[in-house]
Amino acid sequence: DEYAAALGDATVEVCEGLALDHHFRAKATGGVCNAKPLQKELRKLRRDLPEPHPDGASFARFDEARLDLCRCAVTGPVGTPYAHGLFVFDVFFPPTYPSVSPLVHLVTTGRGTVRFNPNLYADGKVCLSLLGTWHAGDQSQKWSPDTSTLKQVLLSIQTQILVAEPYFNEPGREGHRGTPEGDATSERVNGDL
Repeated sequence: DEYAAALGDATVEVCEGLALDHHFRAKATGGVCNAKPLQKELRKLRRDLPEPHPDGASFARFDEARLDLCRCAVTGPVGTPYAHGLFVFDVFFPPTYPSVSPLVHLVTTGRGTVRFNPNLYADGKVCLSLLGTWHAGDQSQKWSPDTSTLKQVLLSIQTQILVAEPYFNEPGREGHRGTPEGDATSERVNGDL
């Protein structure tokens, strides 16, 4: 309760100067920011983003001058190798948002030297069906302009990527779950994280 009380008001904020070192700053200066859908997104996030909890939380900061630039932090869920870790993502909302998904770049990479997960690359790429950077199993996993939101992206990162056994996120490895070889490799990978 103390954790939620201390951080609850900080879940979603608008701040100055975020664009200065944002990964997508060049994209933001080239286009016109369509503020109306972004203000709507900001209101939805303030209303719907779950209250911070020690077991996992998400935070978002929007640039005051450029609402199309956002920086988010997702904490690793308890019971995973990512527990209590803080993963920072730069987000850019293209001018055609919400017709297209936002662009998301992982900042927490040790300056391009660490790959934390099969879905989180050292170069910052985030593989997630919702973002169109991974092959969706069906239509429900793809971006939908009518229903998809940044909240959905953040919760998907937390619940589908920052998982207890990230080794099995890699294509073709799911079938090895429960086998001696697969479980041993998964344990070794978790120990390396």
